[in-house]
Amino acid sequence: MTNKKNLMTSEIRLINARGLSVSVGGILAMSKKLEKPQAQITHIMGENPTRNIGNKIARQIEEAFSKEEGWLDNIHLDDDEALESLKNVSELSKEAFNVAKEFQGLNFAQKAAVKQTIKAFSNGSL
Repeated sequence: MTNKKNLMTSEIRLINARGLSVSVGGILAMSKKLEKPQAQITHIMGENPTRNIGNKIARQIEEAFSKEEGWLDNIHLDDDEALESLKNVSELSKEAFNVAKEFQGLNFAQKAAVKQTIKAFSNGSL
């Protein structure tokens, strides 16, 4: 499901859940508020989430924060530029996560080569 800003519901939920998480002090505080293991909350709204926020947990988050049902599924920002920025961050996070997963599978020499290449790009050498 997408909205007029071309964000998927899963992306909107992640953005809103992260905002709520920040409001209570982060992932650990969020996990305590939801009475869920920290690992579970990290999997759905950490820096590199590995799972989407499903309907059940979305409703639990809304209830824990005294939000109306469906609140997590809707955009709560009016600034189009901010929304576009959040969309780009979400897309970049997915790509970065995939690159990180691939990087973890490399041996030491391969990792060193990748790091050198990244450094060269950063310095403008390539």
